[in-house]
Amino acid sequence: MNTVKNNLFILSHVYKAVPLYAAAIMAYNVIRALVVVGDLWICKLVIGWLTRNQMEGNGIFFACVAIFYGLYVLLDYIGNQLNLLLLNWYGSVRSIDLSKYMRGLLYHKLEELELSCYEENEFYNDLGRVLNEIDTRPTQVVNSLATGLYYFLTLVLITVIIFDPVFIVAGLLIVIKHFLYVRKVNRINFEMDRDTQPSMRKVQYIKELFKNREFIKETRNYQAEDFFIQFGECGAKEDYSISNAYYREGGRASFLMILFGNLVNLLIVVYLCRQMLVGKYMPGDFVYLISSFSAFTNNLSGLVQIISEMQNYGMYIENIRKILDYKSPRVRQLDHSESEEIGVFEKVSLEKVNFRYDEGTIVLRDMDICIKKGQKVALVGKNGSGKSTLIKLLMDFYPIQEGKVLYNGVPYASFDVGVVQGKFTAVFQDSPIYAFSIAENVLMREPASDTDEKLVAEALIFSGLWEKVNALEKGMHTIVTKEFDDEGVYLSGGEYQKLIIARAYAHQSEILIFDEPASSLDPLAEYELFHKMLQLGKDKTVIYITHRMAAAIEADRIYYIEEGRVREQGKHEELMKLQGQYSQMFSIQMKGCE
Repeated sequence: MNTVKNNLFILSHVYKAVPLYAAAIMAYNVIRALVVVGDLWICKLVIGWLTRNQMEGNGIFFACVAIFYGLYVLLDYIGNQLNLLLLNWYGSVRSIDLSKYMRGLLYHKLEELELSCYEENEFYNDLGRVLNEIDTRPTQVVNSLATGLYYFLTLVLITVIIFDPVFIVAGLLIVIKHFLYVRKVNRINFEMDRDTQPSMRKVQYIKELFKNREFIKETRNYQAEDFFIQFGECGAKEDYSISNAYYREGGRASFLMILFGNLVNLLIVVYLCRQMLVGKYMPGDFVYLISSFSAFTNNLSGLVQIISEMQNYGMYIENIRKILDYKSPRVRQLDHSESEEIGVFEKVSLEKVNFRYDEGTIVLRDMDICIKKGQKVALVGKNGSGKSTLIKLLMDFYPIQEGKVLYNGVPYASFDVGVVQGKFTAVFQDSPIYAFSIAENVLMREPASDTDEKLVAEALIFSGLWEKVNALEKGMHTIVTKEFDDEGVYLSGGEYQKLIIARAYAHQSEILIFDEPASSLDPLAEYELFHKMLQLGKDKTVIYITHRMAAAIEADRIYYIEEGRVREQGKHEELMKLQGQYSQMFSIQMKGCE
């Protein structure tokens, strides 16, 4: 039942994406079946006419049959060429559209998934298989279904032309054996793909690392190339060991299948010779009978092959469905209730929030925080205290396990997925830079007008990167890295961070978040950045994480977080008067700067 559901799932998306694509392939295969069976039918008529000595006095009939057959062959050739031309042209275009549609579905679905999904090894295994399947599997399903129609129609017409119970029984024996063989091979291939996925991910991981410029610098620095190569080779050896066992099993099954098929074909030849001796068939009938039996068994085997393929596809499509049909707890809840309209930001808060990753140690404990519109809020504390996790919960990256996260007093769970995230613009310390142009990295899209380019320039000026970019030959249209362009440019760590800050400037939302934005900057650049950061958010809410306590002085409110709890909160002067952990940490840092 899952096989049918999974294949229908893919076919429904094919119909949505390219509704005429399947119809064109089906029509082509119907014509192909009629042509093949028509060839056998004419062969039967001509041979039967000749072998029964009906040639005398029937020269005109013979001439008509010969002319008809010649025209049939000519039209068959022309028709097939036209169909192939149409199918290859139209089909290739539609296949591209179908792949684009399916990739779009997958990529948009991945945007909805909680970050916790990306912290599971099994998810990466499933995702790797889906990414390998999403481009080709839908087209394969449609093509297989159309080919199955061809096999079925051909079988019906051949049975009408020549019906011999022995042929049918022999064909069924071959087909049953073939079905069992294909089913076993499909199982072997699926299990091999499943079992080798972890080892192949190791191999692919190392391949991707060796494409990374920073990785090459690091391995040369520590002379660690052999360690990473050995890691990849271990994955390759694991893959070979697992695959080899499956290949041996498949080889044995293939040998038995071929032997069985040859024995049945030999018995059919003996049967036909016997039937000719008793006068049931004429010697000339042998040609088209052997051809008919071969066509019958081939098409019956082909139909069984298609059924097995569809079953095999169903196993792979299960992985695709698992991701495309996935609904987060938020979506499942909203399925049964109406989502709230999100309004202009006034405040965001956490109330009695407890949070842990998977089933691990609790990261946040009884977290209570309220951040109001226009406030400049600093989150400080030691590494691992829960500051970054707090930011991720505020941005709705993870579902809440205990407690509430509220936007204007309304729980996040009442809003559609992604709505709350649109209220934030964040600069993370590990925000990536992409191998696109500088302008595209800032806008996160292609510049569409002069207004866009002006915005990019303003953002680069704000972040302090404009002078560097403006000096480049292609300016803001220079590609970052040389992965796709030999004229690309590499930026320093500090320049990369300025580019990320320019991105935040161009995407100003109601709430700005900075997670260690100055980690790659020198002290002077850091000082300028924090003043610009506050200037950028002068009419907005700004939340920033910092380990440099001097940056917290100008905050309207400081939260000192330790072991997942808010231990101290208030303005800088208030916290210094408490003489608590914040005051102690601040004093130690200031003393170190003297």
